[in-house]
Amino acid sequence: MLDKIPYKVKFIIIYIVSILFLTLAIYYTFEQFGKGNVNRVTIENLQKKHKEKNIFINSFFDQYITTIKALQGDILINKYINNQIDTPEIESLFLTIKKSLPCAIQVRYIDTNGDEKVRIDGTPIKLFKEKAISKIVPQNQLQNKKDETYFKKFISLSKNEIGISHINLNREHGTVEKTKKPVIRFGVTIFDKNNIKKGFIVINVCLRTFFKQLEQATLYHIYLIDEQGRFLKHNNPQYGLMSDSFESYTLLHQFGSQKAQKILNNDTYLDDTLYSGILKDFNNNQKLKLLLTSKFDMLTKTNIDNSNTMIYIIIFLAILLSPLVFYFARLPDFLKSKIENSINIHEITNLPNRISLAKDLENEKFPDSLVILVKIKNMTKIQNLYGYKTAEQLILEIANYLQSYKDTNIKQVYIVSYGTFCLEYTDFKENTIEFCLKKLLDNLESEHFCSSNDLDILVDVAISTSSTSSLQKGIAKLKEAEIALDNGIETKNDLSTYSQQHIQKLQKNKDNIELAKKIKYAIENDTIEVHYQPIYNNYTEKIEKYEALIRLRYKDEFIFPDQFLPIAKELNKYQPLTYMVINKAFKFFQDKDFEFSINISMLDIDNPNFKDYLFERIQYYNVSNRLVLEIVESESVEDYESFYKFIKSVKKIGCKVAIDDFGSGYSNFEHLLNLSDHIDYLKIDGSLVKNITTDSKIQILVGSLKFLCDNLRLQTIAEYVEDSKTLEYINSIGIDYSQGYLIGKPSKDLV
Repeated sequence: MLDKIPYKVKFIIIYIVSILFLTLAIYYTFEQFGKGNVNRVTIENLQKKHKEKNIFINSFFDQYITTIKALQGDILINKYINNQIDTPEIESLFLTIKKSLPCAIQVRYIDTNGDEKVRIDGTPIKLFKEKAISKIVPQNQLQNKKDETYFKKFISLSKNEIGISHINLNREHGTVEKTKKPVIRFGVTIFDKNNIKKGFIVINVCLRTFFKQLEQATLYHIYLIDEQGRFLKHNNPQYGLMSDSFESYTLLHQFGSQKAQKILNNDTYLDDTLYSGILKDFNNNQKLKLLLTSKFDMLTKTNIDNSNTMIYIIIFLAILLSPLVFYFARLPDFLKSKIENSINIHEITNLPNRISLAKDLENEKFPDSLVILVKIKNMTKIQNLYGYKTAEQLILEIANYLQSYKDTNIKQVYIVSYGTFCLEYTDFKENTIEFCLKKLLDNLESEHFCSSNDLDILVDVAISTSSTSSLQKGIAKLKEAEIALDNGIETKNDLSTYSQQHIQKLQKNKDNIELAKKIKYAIENDTIEVHYQPIYNNYTEKIEKYEALIRLRYKDEFIFPDQFLPIAKELNKYQPLTYMVINKAFKFFQDKDFEFSINISMLDIDNPNFKDYLFERIQYYNVSNRLVLEIVESESVEDYESFYKFIKSVKKIGCKVAIDDFGSGYSNFEHLLNLSDHIDYLKIDGSLVKNITTDSKIQILVGSLKFLCDNLRLQTIAEYVEDSKTLEYINSIGIDYSQGYLIGKPSKDLV
């Protein structure tokens, strides 16, 4: 029956079916690719991360606010104000305060006339690297600050009011310091015994460390903006408070006028790509807002744009070619020849296409050349605004412009995708190529296209090039230029040259995506393993305890927690991992007489469902009298009351509590004192133990810590004991327990 259908009809049917199939295949391919993309982080996660960062900001500055509140009622301050003691005693007090605050760079007393009476200058503390500088400024070098904005604000404070200045750059003698320092100031007024205002105390805090910690997020870009839309903190060092473009590059330039206004005019604002919210409980009259965007938005946008572009091209070509189908149906041989020709030549411009480029690169048609990509960034917008025909005419005119461009080094022009051209560029000089490309960029963006159609179209262009310092061969040059182009568009640089940094950044993002897949696979297929590391009693010389440590097994690969836990927290997969460790470890030790410990964090304690699950498992496996809960991230304790309540409840049923990794990060003696009545063990972090035999400062620190623990009746456990020399020293100062590879490595079975 099919033989009776004319070839012409069959050809038309096949043509229509092919177009539909190709369109659906492209749509399905891009849709499936999108499903696996890590950037499908929900708005709920953005909001949660915003809340966490808000809590972090308040926590970071709490110690400075607490300190300056205490200074207002300090006895020495009151005596000094009432002329009962001399300036040196206050200078000594301020010097002690400066040294105790990690990011403080100035502590001053300023009178009501704006004159500095006492001033301590210095640099922030750098833990275990070098001593911070702290010095008393001589009286003859003190300044008058009555013209400073913060003076006018702080001098008007009421008696119990804490002043917080704008975030800006530190100024001396009325000008910004040459080495720029982002600072915020905390102030409190001082009154004499007759309740007369005498001046105020101010603490200057350097925000470099604050900005660095604020931006720590695996899946998000984090920005801090003021009420004018200026970036106080930007992920790109070319922008932000410490850059020269602080005033010129704002929300308007980053997100466009419409979105910028919505962000500024609303306390909270969210859409498919970002979440912004005003900082709560931190009022310095700048109406600071924290803004989060996904690091993978550009990948998603590119994916969607590519999908839509390809579908538009297919539909466009299908409609365009439909009148010719009848002709081609009558002339199969002509059609075959036409298709073969279109494989290598772009139909509209008659330029060689990507396939031709790939062949020419592999055949080294232009040796020692650069591959330069020229992308019309607003191509899709122009097409949507003026239609397909105008977009077609624009592509043709740009192709003609590039072919006639007066640069003899351009040997061949290609079109590699919709709105993207490629130039083979030879005989270049590395020190002048950037100038040549900048000139090409400026000329293209100043050229008026489609004027013959009574239009005046200006194009927005991005140009990238393969490496100018290390020339590759073959298709590798095109890949370099494409990586540089993607990175340039993402970072809003219209001119970009490939460097090793680009591929490293791409690889890091790719690695995070792959690691997220492995975490999901491990949870779904129960390939999480718990290994047990022995803990040695230095007095009885026996192994008496074990620590349960999580490992992620993916096929034949073992992944350690410091690699996957940060990603797991970003993806809200941390809690299932904790539950799996609890269940596996409790089951393993239910019939063993050894004491064992598991690690939990404040994320667990703050989870309302965690306590119920923990207690149910403890009761089910009957391990309460052998279980030690090691609390990590002790520096993040915000609500001591709820924390104490949890600790008391676990100790009530017979469990013990340890503070893990003491001496790492920002853990300090204050936390130890606050928790001493509720804990049993203190684990000394390996960063201290591994250098204890050679570093006298660490020896003093650990010795002091041991003395304090003895007085607080806490037992001590030294981590990272890797050799007998370290073990001997640990024993000599009376540390109770040792843990490390010398004692035994973590294993699925007990050592």
